[in-house]
Formats: sequence, C-alpha cells, structure tokens
Amino acid sequence: MLSVFWDCRGVILTDYLTKGQTITATYYCSHLTKLRDALKKKRRGKLTKVVRLLADNAPAHSSQAAAVKAMQCGFEILPHPPYSPDIAPSDFFLFPEMKNPLRGRRFDDMDDVIQEVEHWFSTQSEDFYNDGLRKVKKRWQKCVN
Repeated sequence: MLSVFWDCRGVILTDYLTKGQTITATYYCSHLTKLRDALKKKRRGKLTKVVRLLADNAPAHSSQAAAVKAMQCGFEILPHPPYSPDIAPSDFFLFPEMKNPLRGRRFDDMDDVIQEVEHWFSTQSEDFYNDGLRKVKKRWQKCVN
C-alpha cells in the first residue's frame, strides 16, 4: 500500500507499507510529523501559511489523535462531507492516472514496483499536479453543495 502526500508542485512524501501492515492512528500521526519535516525541506516557507490536508474518511485519518497531531504540526484537516463520494485527491485523481502506465506489467519484486512508481511521480509536470487540485476543488464544491 502506498501513502502519498502531494501538492500543486508534486509529491512531497511517500511511504510504502509492508504486506500486512495497516494504517492506524499511531502510524498516521507519525506520518504527519514526517510530512512536516518534508515540507521544511521541500517547500520552504510553506509552513508559514495554513497547510490544508484532504484525506479519505478512514478511521485513522479522522481520529482524535490525528486531529491533535495535525494541529500540533500546524495543519488544518479539511472535513470529509458525510455520505459523499470519495474526494481524497489521491484516490480519484492520482492513483488512477498512475495505474495506466503500470497496468499489465510484471515486476520481479516490490523494490522494482517502488522504483517505477517513484520514477512516474518524478516525471509528472507541475501542470499535472495543478490539474489534479483543480479537479479536487470542483469535486469538493459539488459534494458540499
């Protein structure tokens, strides 16, 4: 399983869970700390503004512990409207686009898959990521309205 944080400029942080590992509130909280550190390195000055996170409504993402950790890191977690279709941008935009060039290919091991995914992320333009966030905005407005 891939956990990825990205913005209009590209991927900020990825993490590949080992087989059988699940995303718990503890895992997600530690990942928020890693995200804060990655933002300091890759997006200097970003933390001086409000950093908004939009995730799916999985229990780990919507837990009280995650809310507290996000606040400590200076992040605002955008609410996931109840009874709405998935508005997590990775799920409806990023992952389907990434799967197309990988579909039908065989890999020798997980390291080869990870290398190919990281390569794919790095070859996408800022326009690609901007387009994804424009689609998020439209989808969000449609769900909320």
